[in-house]
Amino acid sequence: QDTIRILQSVRRAAPAEAKLLPIESLIPDQPTANWTQVMDIFMLALFGGKQRAEREYAALAAAAVFQGQCTVAAGPIEVLEFSVA
Repeated sequence: QDTIRILQSVRRAAPAEAKLLPIESLIPDQPTANWTQVMDIFMLALFGGKQRAEREYAALAAAAVFQGQCTVAAGPIEVLEFSVA
């Protein structure tokens, strides 16, 4: 819920043509051994946070009234792009 409130605040402050560009390491849909899943465990244990899958980011953005999605892989990270609805 905190994440959705933050994104809604960003959305209210954004101009009509704004883009939201989260830069993240995404959890893969299929279980595989990778460093993002290790980071997920660290974030949960140390900060109460979590890494997310691409579909989870899409759901958060939609809940905050962002639309459309484009994901670009950039090495070990991905850049997601959402538009102001």
